[in-house]
Amino acid sequence: MNTKMLLAGVGAAIAVISAALLNIRATAQTSRAQIPMFEPDPLWSEALPNKWVTGQVGGVAVDSHDNVWVFHRPATIPDGEKAAALNPLRRSAAFQRRRSWNSLRTENSSRRGAARARGTSGRAPSTESSSTPKDNVWLSGSAKDDNQILKFTSKGKFLMQIGHAGKNQGSNDTNNLGGPAGLFVYQKTNELFVADGYFNHRVIVFDADTGAYKRHWGRTEETR
Repeated sequence: MNTKMLLAGVGAAIAVISAALLNIRATAQTSRAQIPMFEPDPLWSEALPNKWVTGQVGGVAVDSHDNVWVFHRPATIPDGEKAAALNPLRRSAAFQRRRSWNSLRTENSSRRGAARARGTSGRAPSTESSSTPKDNVWLSGSAKDDNQILKFTSKGKFLMQIGHAGKNQGSNDTNNLGGPAGLFVYQKTNELFVADGYFNHRVIVFDADTGAYKRHWGRTEETR
């Protein structure tokens, strides 16, 4: 076998191997699951009734009945936008829920619940955020003095308060929060996990029914 024939054979073998590798790579790429593509739908919901308006949205949650709860911050509504809500209301509600693109109702349970809780703190969070685990409404806040969590039924009945406004003593305080940023109920153990992170630096856990302190971890040195 002369040199030219040898080189031709080697070249042909390399070409076959390269083609096989390319085919394997192409097959692997096409067999992978396609990454979902998302697009915003600006027309997913209808306008709120009675010309209500919303402020900054502090949270969105879906309950077990496929209702979408939108928690917003009434204090952030500009004065120029409040006029549309003067009749019948002077401000929009603290939270709302929607289903099938229509508003079902609005509630102002944070203020009403705080009035019922005068024996504890007598004050609702000033910068609202929340969630709806187990179809209850848990209301928290991100302002410096928002050191409490309020629990309501889905109809707005006040159930429980954990912590007291303006009483945060830092990341080792087992009685108060420091601007809780996120809430999650682990139903298997019925525990409320709180991302206590705006002014404290920890995760703290309470019993979801009684509010009793369970444990916490994170950066637990004095953070005030």
